[in-house]
Amino acid sequence: MGVRGIIGDFSLISPALKGLKVIGEDFPLFTPTLKGVRGIGEDFPLISPALKRCTEPCLSGCERHLLRFLDFSFIEKIVMKKSIFLCLMVCFLGIVSCSQKAITVQTKLQTNQDKNYWYSGEAEISSYKLTQARYGELREGEAVMVFVTEPFSKSSNAKADNPTSKDVPVLKLNYTKNFVTGIYPYSMMTSSFYPLNEENHSLKLSCSSQEWCGHTYIELQNKGKFEVEVNSYFEGASGNIKFKSDFMEDDLWTMIRVSQNQLPEGERMMVPSFFYLSLMHKPIKAYACTASLIKGDSTNTYTILYPDLDRTKSITFENTFPSKILSWEETYMDGSGNKKQKLTTKGERIKTLKSAYWGKNSNSDFGLRNELGLK
Repeated sequence: MGVRGIIGDFSLISPALKGLKVIGEDFPLFTPTLKGVRGIGEDFPLISPALKRCTEPCLSGCERHLLRFLDFSFIEKIVMKKSIFLCLMVCFLGIVSCSQKAITVQTKLQTNQDKNYWYSGEAEISSYKLTQARYGELREGEAVMVFVTEPFSKSSNAKADNPTSKDVPVLKLNYTKNFVTGIYPYSMMTSSFYPLNEENHSLKLSCSSQEWCGHTYIELQNKGKFEVEVNSYFEGASGNIKFKSDFMEDDLWTMIRVSQNQLPEGERMMVPSFFYLSLMHKPIKAYACTASLIKGDSTNTYTILYPDLDRTKSITFENTFPSKILSWEETYMDGSGNKKQKLTTKGERIKTLKSAYWGKNSNSDFGLRNELGLK
């Protein structure tokens, strides 16, 4: 039986080792500990060929990789020395435990450049010149995108004031639009909490819209399925909706910043932006679309076409770190009656700066708005 009999055909360590696949091909977390054992043999040549043959078919790729480092025939030789064996097993389980913990906090921010930029203690603020289609006409306005990292509590469905290991690191985006239609103003905002771990959809997405007729508020909670609550001053517009989770257009901004390799392409289903669904009074659900990414010399453009909505959205961004959003265009039918026509909403970047803005609330800080080109 050898080692197989001791640890039950690796059944005790397999689940833990499977998670280690995400750490990387070289398994750097193992190296410091195993380095001291390397003297047993040149890359552990004493490993039992019989043991390797009978266990490798049942092992994951990660575990096969580990077998190249562990000399199980050596372990079999010392197993009778109870104290040494127990010490070895404790050390081994400690390695697995530490590695599992590392996986828990593993994020999409892999490089020091990523971490230094997004965990600098500041938010990234970008201002945009906005041209917004509304009531069959184009309106001038301003848009702002604020990206900032923070811990998110799944239990309270909000930013964690007292972070614990159970919280999820997120890149939050607060995206605002302000424009005027005739005598009265519109103020709109979406807030998304995009996870920086292995998950691919925001844990929470909210959207609010205020104008003189009234206000609406939409909140989506990602609980495996999407659970959406709508509150509106429009009669019959409020209610609760549940549907299968899928990619969301409101997540694309953040995916461009930290996980471009996960941007969906080709024919698929996607939930359009809450701004669009709210303004156009469309059902909140995923719609069929075709997505594509075109790479240029200095910029990339991501485009989504929704045939059923007769709507196209394109986002242009830098193709080098930190992939700032430079502009976007959104074309669809707007207005009603003789004012109904196809119009294009646009955003063009004015300025980007890093700031711990939450502490910039004195009258003397107003100059920062001028720096951003905001009124």
